Amino acid sequence: MSIHHAGRLAASLAALAAAGLIDGCDVFGPSDRVTVRLPEPPPHWLRAFPRLSFELEYPGPGGELCVAGPFSWGERVTVACSKEANGAFLAWPLAGDERRRLLRPAGGLYPLCVRSGEAGDELGLTWADGCLAVVMLRLAVAGRNPALVNAARLGGYLAAEPDPWCWDLTRIEERLADGGFTAWDIDLLATTDAVVQPGEGEWFLETPFGGLLAAAPGGTLEVPGLTYGLHTLFGVDGRRVRLFADGRGVFTLPMENAPNGFRRTRGRAKREAA
Repeated sequence: MSIHHAGRLAASLAALAAAGLIDGCDVFGPSDRVTVRLPEPPPHWLRAFPRLSFELEYPGPGGELCVAGPFSWGERVTVACSKEANGAFLAWPLAGDERRRLLRPAGGLYPLCVRSGEAGDELGLTWADGCLAVVMLRLAVAGRNPALVNAARLGGYLAAEPDPWCWDLTRIEERLADGGFTAWDIDLLATTDAVVQPGEGEWFLETPFGGLLAAAPGGTLEVPGLTYGLHTLFGVDGRRVRLFADGRGVFTLPMENAPNGFRRTRGRAKREAA
C-alpha cells in the first residue's frame, strides 16, 4: 500500500471513529471492548444464594487492575480492557449482599477466550478456567509478563482434573515466575479425609465442581479428599463453617477472625500424585 493510500485509509477510519461508527481507541490504541459472558452457577448455589451476584476483575485499558460490580449473576457486562495477551478476567461470585470472596471464581483470558458475535466481541468465562485466570492474574500483579506463558497448553493441563482447584497453584505460579516451569511442576495438593461436626442438613464447599454433602443424624459430616488449606463449608440454609486442613489435621475456625480460636476435628492425611 502506498503512503498516499495509507493516509487516506487512516483519515477514513478516523472519520468513522469521530462519527461514532467505530471505536477509534479499539482500532488504533492498546485497548478493546468486550462483553463478558458468565457460566451457569451450580444449582445448589442458587438454592443457597437466591441473590447471587458477581464482581468482575480484569485488566483495564492501560493494563491496570480494575474491579467492577457487583452485578446480578447472568448480567452481560461490557468493559474496556487491555489488548495484552493472557489478560485475566475473573468473575467472583458473591453470596447475597456481602462482598467477601468465599466462592471460587469463573475465569477466562483475553484474547484466548474471545469470540466474535452479533453484538461484538464476547469473552466467555468458564468454571474450569477460573484457576488458570487466577494464576495469570497473580503473575501480572507480581510484575511478570503473562503473555510469555503458553496459556492454552497450561489451561489444558489444569482442566483435565475433575476439580482444577485441587492443583497446587502456588507452586505453578512460583515456577512460572522464576522461569523454570515444566509440566513436572503441575502437582496436586495433599488431601485428607475429614470428619467434621457442622450440624445436620446439606452442605457444600466453595468449589463449583463439588456436590451436596448430607450430614448424618447428629450433625456429623464426612468430607473426603479435602485439600490442604483454608475452606468454607456452606449450609444450604445459610449456615457457614470455616475449615483449615494441613498435616496436623482438620481444624474448625470461626467465620470472623479465622486464625484465632480454632478447634481440631478428625482427619487422616494422604498425598495425591499427579
